[in-house]
Amino acid sequence: MEYRLWRKYCKKYISLVKSSHIKNEELMEKHHIFPQSIFGKNKKVVSLTPRQHFVAHKLLHKIFLFRNGGNSTRCFKMAKAFCWMQTRNCVQFNSRRYEFCKKMRSESMRGENNPCKDSQSFSAEHRRKISEALLKNHPMKGRKHSEETRAKLSKALMGRVVIHSEETKRKISEKNKGREISEKTKLAVIESNKKRKGSKRTIETKEKMRNAQINKPKVKCPYCNTIGHYAAMGRWHFNNCKSK
Repeated sequence: MEYRLWRKYCKKYISLVKSSHIKNEELMEKHHIFPQSIFGKNKKVVSLTPRQHFVAHKLLHKIFLFRNGGNSTRCFKMAKAFCWMQTRNCVQFNSRRYEFCKKMRSESMRGENNPCKDSQSFSAEHRRKISEALLKNHPMKGRKHSEETRAKLSKALMGRVVIHSEETKRKISEKNKGREISEKTKLAVIESNKKRKGSKRTIETKEKMRNAQINKPKVKCPYCNTIGHYAAMGRWHFNNCKSK
């Protein structure tokens, strides 16, 4: 079935490329018959009308979809190229075309093609650029959460118990093995401790801390029925309970 569809779209694409010389309009666009992102730089170029150019990229996506599969790198590149065609001013959007492009891009970025699948695959230079961009254009730079927003965040996180599975614990352990703290981080910690040394909490701060502890919700261990605050309970009960 897929082979038949692949042949069908190949024939349509070849027919479109061959008919490119028939049109003689003022507005023409250059199109690489063999996409440069896949086959590298080449001089196999034809002139197409904007509509033909749009259809050509849609056909290329179909060709590589049925030839290499939806999770292939080639299909991902063609999906990206076709989605780029949607951003041009000469292309009119409608709801069905928008939905099609979103679904196609989403499916092509799954699995091995997901750029965020493994953050370690990013080069040091790439990570440095991301870090600098976030420092320069951070969405919360110079802004503060309102009291209402802070109250909502507090309410949403209150009573949240994070219990890692054994698999997750193993992954965290393996990732942190042999990890060394940089000298810059060590100095920052030392400076922070120096500032806190000798400082005393005010009565108001102590009262706030006391009320926060009192008002913390309690949870119940399903194995031994012990009731307590979620911080200690998460450590000694639930998956770590002796009665499990």
